[in-house]
Amino acid sequence: MKKKLLVILSCLLALTLSACSVNINTGDGQSAGTSAPDASGSAAPTETEEVVEQDAFTNAQGAVIAPNAKGIRVSRALRIYEEAAQRIKTEAIGFSRTHWQDFNDINAIDSTGIADFVLTIVSKNTVPNNSAQEAAQNPQTFASGDAASIRENFPLFGFDSVYVESENNDYIAGAEYIETDNYREYYIYFRDALNPKTGTAGFGGLMTPFDREEVLDGIRNYGILVDESSLKLDCTYSGCYMMFRIDNDDNLIYLEQNLYATIDAKAEIDLVVQSTNFMNGTCRYEEHYTYSQFTY
Repeated sequence: MKKKLLVILSCLLALTLSACSVNINTGDGQSAGTSAPDASGSAAPTETEEVVEQDAFTNAQGAVIAPNAKGIRVSRALRIYEEAAQRIKTEAIGFSRTHWQDFNDINAIDSTGIADFVLTIVSKNTVPNNSAQEAAQNPQTFASGDAASIRENFPLFGFDSVYVESENNDYIAGAEYIETDNYREYYIYFRDALNPKTGTAGFGGLMTPFDREEVLDGIRNYGILVDESSLKLDCTYSGCYMMFRIDNDDNLIYLEQNLYATIDAKAEIDLVVQSTNFMNGTCRYEEHYTYSQFTY
């Protein structure tokens, strides 16, 4: 999947990359608490100790993401996630995953027409599972006991841990939860993040943004000569959130990561025949992962 995403991003860049954000209005939210989570494990939060007041979080259309949800301290939500999710990697627990991404609203400035031509070829022949429906029809399954595969394909990808702690939680806008008879559903909402890197404290310590350096390497591998001094590649993640469910035995039974971003790119490209600023523009980028059917 990483290689497929790299192909998509590289070609989009090399033809006119740049993403325009899918804005999710997260409201004022509840900023991260600084108090240490209690040591009572991941039992359901209590009204007196854990519930906090915060505005509702909405999607791009203004609809509330989690109706009737209660605010919860960010530190508490993070502790619950880490304890449940880490078990997946530590014990090499199998799961099913769906993954899809989309690039649209491409705004390319390319007088040569080369960008549109290449993008058409890539979109018709290279882009896999480019819709939620296609992804749902082609889920990936990772067997229990395959520690290496689970390490590489469960967030954080390629890391032994699922969460990198920060000195503070200011990168999180707030957290909520909903309690049912069979499970508790938690939401963690992120503030805007510019060029985050997976495995670093902050946004990249919980979510899995694409690697900008890998994209640049991919462009070079396609034989495109880039004047790197002119290169601009900014990715602003906005309105991203994750949702996960914990059953009554404190097991993770579902995880969802939703990433939305604006990619803005520009570079001087040497086409041998002529030199032109054809990689110049913006586009909307979003990526979604869901994890389910964990085999405890």
